[in-house]
Amino acid sequence: MANEQLNRRKGMANRIIQDGKATVKELAEIFGVSTETIRKDLDYLQQKGLLIKGHGEALLSGPYSEQPIGVKMSERTIQKRKIAKEALAYIPEKCKLFLDPGSTALELARLLWQKEELTIFTNSIAAASILLPSQHEIILLGGRVQRSSESLVGRFAVDQLMDLHFDLAIMGTDGFKGQRGPTTFSYEESLVKKEVLRRSNTKILIFDESKFDVTGTYTYGKFDDFDVLITNAEGKADAQDLPYANEWKFTEETQ
Repeated sequence: MANEQLNRRKGMANRIIQDGKATVKELAEIFGVSTETIRKDLDYLQQKGLLIKGHGEALLSGPYSEQPIGVKMSERTIQKRKIAKEALAYIPEKCKLFLDPGSTALELARLLWQKEELTIFTNSIAAASILLPSQHEIILLGGRVQRSSESLVGRFAVDQLMDLHFDLAIMGTDGFKGQRGPTTFSYEESLVKKEVLRRSNTKILIFDESKFDVTGTYTYGKFDDFDVLITNAEGKADAQDLPYANEWKFTEETQ
């Protein structure tokens, strides 16, 4: 029952992201449940910051037109863990690391106990929580809470970056279909990402195969801004003729 509910809510989220809105009646017909059940599901998704409920319909919630981080964490877990393991090898001991919000970055956060004496900067509330038991120094940027990604964004977060410099930044993306660089659904998050790129010596982009088929609203960089790109989808990278000017690292395909 719990799995059925989770799958239905994920399906509803994907449907609303794809179409921008959906009516209660449409969703009830698509998922074969009562309108009362759909309304309860929409209440849950609204609490997660994904949508705004209107009269008989659900609309994307402005800049939060992305899946909640909790939903993302439940998808492609094996692939993301493999990507995170590859990224771990690029992190030197005792470095100043910026860790971007994102589900693959959260998998990497779980592995950072294997490194020594890192200074980790992040605007991810979830990442800071995962890292709390570690011995690393953790610095959480302030800003406006973006509930869908459990991150801190906006001008206040950008202002704090002005006096910082990072040895390495590990970044994620909401997708880049048809683009020449990574994108995000949130304008305020894109401002933070752009500033992090400017203030990092080495930049690594990590993403799974789903990002080849989605594009966010705001592009925050170009592929050749990054020193290394790590993914599990070599075939898709070849098919889309993405730039190979930098280093690519491919994990094994997972069926």
